[in-house]
Amino acid sequence: MRLATIDIGSNSLHMLVVDVDSAGHFKVLGTEKEMVRLGAGSLKTHHLSEETIKRTIQTLVRYRDFANAQHASHLIATATSAVRESDNRDEFIERVKQATGIRVELLSSTEEARLIALAVNHIFQLRNEVALIVDIGGGSTEFAITRQGEPLLLRSNKLGAVRLTDGFINHDPPSKSEIQKLRKHIRDQMVHTAREVKNIGFQRAVGTSGTIMALAAMATRQYQRADTGRLTLRALKRLNVDLISANLRQRRLMLTDNPQRADIIIAGGLLLEEIMSACRIDELESCDWALREGVLLNFLET
Repeated sequence: MRLATIDIGSNSLHMLVVDVDSAGHFKVLGTEKEMVRLGAGSLKTHHLSEETIKRTIQTLVRYRDFANAQHASHLIATATSAVRESDNRDEFIERVKQATGIRVELLSSTEEARLIALAVNHIFQLRNEVALIVDIGGGSTEFAITRQGEPLLLRSNKLGAVRLTDGFINHDPPSKSEIQKLRKHIRDQMVHTAREVKNIGFQRAVGTSGTIMALAAMATRQYQRADTGRLTLRALKRLNVDLISANLRQRRLMLTDNPQRADIIIAGGLLLEEIMSACRIDELESCDWALREGVLLNFLET
């Protein structure tokens, strides 16, 4: 059976096409990623602009054609915070359906966190450990604590790399005042979730999303001895000092794998640092499985 899933995020649109065998194992047939920035501006105004809607639909037409070319029997599309928070979300979903034939499922924040945790538990086989899973998106950050694959905590905070950049960073490099206000906002928003995380506790911490993967890759290149897929809080703090002092061109050079993320990486880096500090995470493992894989697993289980 061939399946395709599309994740309509606040920063990027991701597509994954897989062939699933009788044992439930995935063989990846193709992936696509486009930085549409659906959440740019809309996370402030709670309204998806005509320009971003058209850009998203153009990308979805291409994704649909790719999935059809791979003979996918099912195409599952989900949308998260940028669409979830917009007053014209119903119009957006209907226009996507009319233009592409794709039916978009709007995920609740809790369901988004659950599906991300499902993917991480599957790929890391976290059956005997209490694991904290953190996913930094463009508009929100999802937290899950699981034990033997079952959630003990599912939370979503309105803290994301695009949202924080739009809300607090107006200069390049950002001013000292902007950084201070950004940090204070994150800390204020994190108080309740951090308290819950510390009260439950965890043995292992895993981070997903493009932001965390990019930060881990940069820290490994510059400060860590080996590419273990892990990011220490100490290395992240050093990296954030460098990112804050760099201009956009310099940050693009630092982001060798994904220079398009350069304008939002400062907010993403500071957000992850504050999360790790508040939740007492000394080291985070990075994981490239996240929502789209969770959606596929959930489909196969139901």
